[in-house]
Order: sequence, then C-alpha cells, then structure tokens
Amino acid sequence: MKLADLDLEQRTIKIRGEYTKSGNSRYAFFSDEAKEFLEDWLKHRKEYEKIAIKKSRFKKAESTDLLFPFSYENATQIWTNAVKKNGSYERDSSTGRLTLHPHTLRKFFRTKLGAVLPVDVVEALMGHEGYLTEVYRRYSTEDLAKEYQKGEHVLSVFTDRAKIGELEKKVNDQKDYTNDLIQGLVRENMELKQRMEDYEQGVEELKKRDQDIAPILEGLLNDPEVLRKLRELKKS
Repeated sequence: MKLADLDLEQRTIKIRGEYTKSGNSRYAFFSDEAKEFLEDWLKHRKEYEKIAIKKSRFKKAESTDLLFPFSYENATQIWTNAVKKNGSYERDSSTGRLTLHPHTLRKFFRTKLGAVLPVDVVEALMGHEGYLTEVYRRYSTEDLAKEYQKGEHVLSVFTDRAKIGELEKKVNDQKDYTNDLIQGLVRENMELKQRMEDYEQGVEELKKRDQDIAPILEGLLNDPEVLRKLRELKKS
C-alpha cells in the first residue's frame, strides 16, 4: 500500500489491482480507531524510515512511497514481538504456528461483522473474489462504505465501541424526540400567532364599528323627540 492509496478523510485505502487475485482494484475501509493510529504512525513514519536505513546491512533508498516502509518479514517480527510483550505468545502444538497470527485479524473481522451485516457484504469487504462481482453490481463504493459504518462499532480493539454505539443510538433517539418536540412547539407557536392576529383584527373591526356608531348615537341624543321618549321610559 502506498501513501497515495490512503484517504484519511474518507477512511478508505485503495487495494491496487497488481496485488489482487483478479487483477481488479478495489477499496477497503477502516474505522475511526484505525484512523487515529494511522495518523499517529504517519507522524513517526519518516523517523522510523531513517532509523531503519541506518540499521540495515543492505543499501536502501533514502525514502519510499510505501505506507509501511518495511518487508513482510519485518511486519511478522513486529507482530511476534507485540504478542510476546502482551503475554499472548503461544504456538499450536501440532502445527507450531502462533495461535495469534495476523490472519486471525481476518477471522475477527468476519466473525464480528457477520453478526451485524449481510454475509455477501462482509465477504466483499474482505475482498473474497467470489462475492465481489455480484456485490459490486448491487452496491456502489459509497453503499459499501455506509454498510461498513453500520458495523464499525463491533470492530474496535481498544475502545468499547459496542457501548459507544448504544450511547450514539440513545443520543440519536433523543435528537429525534427533541426535533419532534421542537416541531410541535413551532406548530403551537404558529397557531398562537394566527389566533393573536385574528384577535387583533377583531379589535380593529370593533374600533371601526365604534367610530361608525358614535356619530349616530350623538345625533340621537341631541334629538328632542328621542330625549322625550327616553324620559318617559325612565319614569315608567
């Protein structure tokens, strides 16, 4: 994998066709947790490369465009050292192979994602050629990225993403509830505003009526005949 193959923003890495069985390029996806470690690795990569060149018995170029500038053998040794340091170093009695070897990461990937995603999607994400053609007909790279994100929380090693996933769900549910509450308040506010506008309009109409009636009342009260009848009504 070359540095140019890595896209930290989209959390994808290009698997170039020259290294696949089918000869076709594809994209693999990685988690937020993996992104953090890759970012940290890139900070120290150049320094690692300088030290490795000095230590090597062979003549090496000053720099390389490889994401991980070391051989498969070096990677295996790094893995073995890490397994020893964390107390998990153990070999199978019949095969002599490490019980925890790099290929167990693929088993971990398949087992965890298989519990939350369709099997054909998981197999395609793993790069199994028998599934790729069919799945890529039905899913775009963006679709596969979305599927991967749905199951990403089960793949974390150093953080309890399962609990984080539950918390994210609760937060999203709370957001939905809050949005519904806000929309309800907005509707009530609009209804109240309309009622206020109707009330103000009614008041204005009453004022206008009063203005129209006032001259009529004033004229009646100044009419002698009307005043006489009013006095008679009062007496009776």
